[in-house]
Amino acid sequence: MRYKDVFLIWLIADGLLAVGSIILSLISSDFADGEFEFALLIIAYGIGFSLPSLFIMMIFHAIFDSSRKTSYQGPYLFLIIVINLLYLLLGRFFFDMYLSSYAFLIGFTTLSGLIAFAIVDRMIRKRLKHQQAD
Repeated sequence: MRYKDVFLIWLIADGLLAVGSIILSLISSDFADGEFEFALLIIAYGIGFSLPSLFIMMIFHAIFDSSRKTSYQGPYLFLIIVINLLYLLLGRFFFDMYLSSYAFLIGFTTLSGLIAFAIVDRMIRKRLKHQQAD
């Protein structure tokens, strides 16, 4: 796994969250007028809110030696879940949301992180297969 792959995991997960948030906003009454600025605000807030997770993932990647023969899937999946649990614990203190609503939000962020990891993992496997064929 390279730094580019770690960044792609974060970027794809953020993109999935942005698309999901915009779709949810389209359904709700807040976005009924189709304001483009509101969609940009959702995307900007999502990027700003998730930047600490990118920093944590990059620091972990710098420490974790993925060139070893051990599998990288387990540690990175564990990291994604731990980051989301950390957001759950910290966010519960800062946001005045019902626990069920906040757990729903964290569930979707975890799911998008796992989907993004699966996409990047598939890209890595394909890249490694092409390198072995050469």
